[in-house]
Amino acid sequence: MNEAGALSGFRASLGKHADFVEHTTNASQVVTSITTSALLAQYDVPSMLGYVNLDIEGAELEVLETWPWHKHSIGVLTLEHNDEEPKRTQMRSILESHGMVLAYEVEHDDWYVHESLLGNLARVRVPKLARK
Repeated sequence: MNEAGALSGFRASLGKHADFVEHTTNASQVVTSITTSALLAQYDVPSMLGYVNLDIEGAELEVLETWPWHKHSIGVLTLEHNDEEPKRTQMRSILESHGMVLAYEVEHDDWYVHESLLGNLARVRVPKLARK
């Protein structure tokens, strides 16, 4: 399948998953997508989201780059990074610029907490096996 095929425009965000998808997919599908901002507005999501998990097979950076931070902040975020650089560093930079602090590193995920909640973090018990 060439770049004009089913993965056109999407392949670059797949990172380490791109080869797997390309070699296991024989048919293409057309899907409709909307921006994160439109999704949050459509469902009248509150301005403070208590918890968000971003695990979208390589497209996490694109979502964070377009997140409507001026309308929706996040309390706690778990973020899949798959040890991919420079993506991981870029995501960390975006999150830190919006008040998110890296709290834990667990396998292929980073856990962030908004700086306004850091006082509560000291009371949270995380099993020692979960920490790197």
